[in-house]
Amino acid sequence: MRGFGGQQKGYVDNFRTFYNFVREHQGLKSTPAQKAGLKVKGNWKELLVKAMDK
Repeated sequence: MRGFGGQQKGYVDNFRTFYNFVREHQGLKSTPAQKAGLKVKGNWKELLVKAMDK
C-alpha cells in the first residue's frame, strides 16, 4: 500500500467503476451494469471523471 501515497480509496473507487461498467464479465457476456438494466455507456474516461466527482 505504500506505493499508493494515500490514494487507496480513489484506486478502489476507480476499479469498482471499471469492473461494473467497462469490463465485460466472462460469464454474463456483458458488464454487470448492463445485466442489471442500467443504461450507462462504458466510456472509461467519462466514468472515471464521474467517479472522482463524488
